Amino acid sequence: FNKIEKKGVVTIADDIDFEKAVEATNGFNGSDITNLLDKIEEISVIRSVISGEKVITAGDVEKALEEIHSTVQADDIVKLKEWKGEND
Repeated sequence: FNKIEKKGVVTIADDIDFEKAVEATNGFNGSDITNLLDKIEEISVIRSVISGEKVITAGDVEKALEEIHSTVQADDIVKLKEWKGEND
């Protein structure tokens, strides 16, 4: 979110629950997070064209989370946990 805000195109609203967003992205890989942030930014930019409001809101985050999901397979998570348990 800091990188998005630093671009200067949009600001980040105070109503975003970052802890909730982190919980909702449990199991996401780096690519999934990138896709989610891109979708959040896209939603906010489209809304700003209509409303003139250049801000990312909690609603933008929620809407993006409805569309973007983890691509990590459950079997891969199990294998990773097994590997980690064997190599700790």
